[in-house]
Formats: sequence, structure tokens, C-alpha cells
Amino acid sequence: MNSEFINYNLKNTYFPIGSCMLRYPSINLNVREFIKSHKVLLASAKALKHAVHPHGHNWNVITFDDVFSLAVDWANMLPKDFDCIIGVPRSGLLIANVLASKMNLPLSTADDFVRGTVWFSKDCDKPSKYRRVLVVEDAIATGRQLKIDIAKLKAYDANLEIKVACLNGGQVKKGTSGLVDYCYINARDALAEWTMHGIFKNTTLAVDLDGVLCDEASNNPLYIPAFSVEAVITARLEGERANVETWLKKHGVNYRHLIMFKGKITERTLRNVAKYKAENAKEVGAEWFWESEPDLAREISGLFKKPVYCPTNRLVYAPKSMWVKPFISRKKN
Repeated sequence: MNSEFINYNLKNTYFPIGSCMLRYPSINLNVREFIKSHKVLLASAKALKHAVHPHGHNWNVITFDDVFSLAVDWANMLPKDFDCIIGVPRSGLLIANVLASKMNLPLSTADDFVRGTVWFSKDCDKPSKYRRVLVVEDAIATGRQLKIDIAKLKAYDANLEIKVACLNGGQVKKGTSGLVDYCYINARDALAEWTMHGIFKNTTLAVDLDGVLCDEASNNPLYIPAFSVEAVITARLEGERANVETWLKKHGVNYRHLIMFKGKITERTLRNVAKYKAENAKEVGAEWFWESEPDLAREISGLFKKPVYCPTNRLVYAPKSMWVKPFISRKKN
């Protein structure tokens, strides 16, 4: 039998692209079409630059840049017969905005939709004329807000056809997977850049100073957390403590400990600094660390045995045990 004509039912099937997974939106592709589609999706997947390397330490972080590239590609694959795109605030609305612009469709939220408001042009139809809408989320865990928005739409119009699109379906929990009609990637261990402040707010966090809180060249603030951090751990020498404390107070950095390098300036090698930061992060009970230098972030993670976020390249470095074990467990299941 010529394998070119063997059909495969690929609906809702995931295929690995790097460390992530993509779901094919179509069904019954023969081998030639499969290869063609695979190449297309493989090209699209290149937007996920920060995928987990099989032998490395970095988790994949979906950045703001990635979202735009992914959403533009995704818009080409989604059905074109929707009357309106409805975003679930805030993160879902970010993606919905790109989809609506690319697909040339009105944009709204559930609350605005039921009030008769959509964002498009002056000659746009009112929501009462719409029959089919696409509700968009970035990722779904419990789906609580999504269910609330769907209920609002159904209460507004019981005959409204509602479909749900989720950019990253990898974090959908059991019992909520039936909510999703379309998803583009399935990256279970992915972290979204726009949700990371919320993640860190609920953890014990230690941070680097230069390149994270402070721009070393200009002395201007860079990433100032809107919440208290457990410790600021810097490679600056102890003699600079007064100046650093003044800078942190001026720029509203809330912290419990300021830990400074007690050795000589000649002792600040990569290995020594990594060991110093890792040991002190452990000492204060940190669950995460922010480090500006990628090489240091990798070293600290290996010694710290906890994840390290590098805002410079927007990567998360973590011990392999933190993702290899869950991956093996998923493979067995």
C-alpha cells in the first residue's frame, strides 16, 4: 500500500515541536498533507524561542513578543465565520485583540458585549445581530472566569453559538478540558511573561540588584516588584551598603534582607558569586531567584536547586529534576 494515501485522524492530537506540543486543527490528513502542515506549524513554532532544552536547565517562557507572533499565525488557522472575538480580561483580551485585528472582526469583552458594546467601526452591527462568537483565553487552569463569561453570554442570548479558543492548552486541568474548542500550543511547563509578577508575588523571592532592580550603567530603576521581596542579594561589596540602602529606599523597593558580598573584588569570579548567591538564597528560604546574568543564572540554579528567572534573556533556569520527573510521569500516564 502506498503510504502517501493512508489517512490519519489527527483531530485533537498533539505532536512535539521542540519541547512544546502543537495541536493540529484539521482531521484526516494524508501523509503528504501531514508533512506539509508539519512544516508550516514547525515554522510557526519558532516563535517559541525559549523552549526547554532536553539536556539543559531552562524552562520555556512565552514572552509578549511570542504572543504577537503566535496569535498572528493562529489567526490564519482559526475558522473565519465568527461575528465577534470576545477576550477574557486581562490576559485573554491581549490575545483576542491581535486575533480580532488580524481577522478583521469586532472585539469585545463579555461584560461589554451584553451591554451592546463592541470595538470596531461606526457601521458595525450591534451584538444583538451576532450569532457566533469566539471567546479567547491565554491559558485555562480552573476556567472560573471563563465559565462566568460564558454564562453571561448565554443569559444575554440563549441562541448565541459560543466557541472557546485557548492559546496554551497545556495547563487545562481535568474537568475543564471540555470547555476548549481550539488551542494552538500545549506547553504544560510554560510560564507566561505577563503573569510572572503574579506568580512571584505568592512566593518567597530573592533578587539580584544590578541588571534586575537597577541599571548598573545609569543607576536608574529597571524591574521594581510591586510586592515585598525576601532578600536583595548583590555582588556589590559590603562597603557600598549605605549607598545601596539609600537607592532601594528612594525607588520604593520593599525587602527584608540586603545581603552584600563580603570578599574582595578580585574574588568575584562567576563560580564564587554563583555559590555566594545560591547559598544566601537557600539561607533566606527563597523559592525563586532573579539574576540578570544568564551564565550566573544557570550556575545559581544548579547550586540553588530552585528556579532562577533571568529578565535579560527572559528565560527561567531550573534543575532538570524539576521538569524531568513530571515529564516522565506524564509519559507513563
